[in-house]
Amino acid sequence: MRQLIIVWNKSGDSAFEKHTPLAFNANRNRRLGSKVDFDVLFLEGLNLLSEGYREGLSRLGYHLHDMESLYRRLSDGYQPLAQFGDYEQKCFIRWLVIQHFCGNEPFVHYDADIVFNATPEEIEADFSGLTFILQGCPAYTRVDDPRWLEIYRVELDRLAADVEAYSGDAWRERPVFASTFKERNGALWNRRLLSSDQDLLQFLTLSGRLPQADAVTVGGRCSTALFQNPLVIGSDIRSSLPLPLRYERRDGIDYICSRKVAFWHMQSNFCDYLGYATFRRSLGDHGRIPWVPSEQPLSYLWYRAIKRFSSAYGRGQLMRRYFGDCSDDLGFLLNNKTFWQDGIFA
Repeated sequence: MRQLIIVWNKSGDSAFEKHTPLAFNANRNRRLGSKVDFDVLFLEGLNLLSEGYREGLSRLGYHLHDMESLYRRLSDGYQPLAQFGDYEQKCFIRWLVIQHFCGNEPFVHYDADIVFNATPEEIEADFSGLTFILQGCPAYTRVDDPRWLEIYRVELDRLAADVEAYSGDAWRERPVFASTFKERNGALWNRRLLSSDQDLLQFLTLSGRLPQADAVTVGGRCSTALFQNPLVIGSDIRSSLPLPLRYERRDGIDYICSRKVAFWHMQSNFCDYLGYATFRRSLGDHGRIPWVPSEQPLSYLWYRAIKRFSSAYGRGQLMRRYFGDCSDDLGFLLNNKTFWQDGIFA
């Protein structure tokens, strides 16, 4: 089964690695004992990286593929999706690039901002034969069913042909899923227009158009603590681990209720939350950290101002601070005094 990461780049080595820490993650994976190689598909900008940096990534187990010309050809055929911006258009079309690259071969897709805590081998050993998007988020997508990519392509064609009509039909179906989306191992999209591939994939999996292993099946096979967003950790693993949860790090490995965390998804909203918590900690403030930006105390405004001019709270720096050699653990945050939601952690 192929292990895939999709990236794009508009900068040189240093800026790219700060935002998309491929080398850092590969070195960490090797320390964890992983021997898995990844196919890294560049939708843009592989040529902007130096030969030395690319050779270093290759030595670390990354096979780099320049898919830019294919992506450009595909994107020309889906111009209606450009209304959602370059980032979302790339996300929509990445699955078509994967289809060209993999054909009917099974694959696992990981977002580049995932930091492994268990090895990919450990995670995949649990899920042989299953096809699913984890809790509605394509950051972890496992596809063993050869129909999946072709179904997605057909539905993307329909969306691009009439974004408003297709989205409207999906929105009218949405209430049907409100009480069952967690059991379906999904999530509910919140925009009337399906404005991202995540919106579309949530609709396709909840409606049964795309094959999707349900939460009971995935949970029953899972030996790790597996969740797509640390900010909603309590609701994501409530069915399999009793509250309150207990976090600890032993020998560089994170555990929740003595179960190894599968990975940490360092998505933007969690990085912002962790960065803000780190800033508050530097001020000696150990009280509860609200989930921002919905709540904006003065300290959060200070943090955002500092972040504009410093890389200290960027994704790459946070990864190095909390998951590098001799790093801080997350115990200062994952406890009932500090975490944003009361009663989740001990």
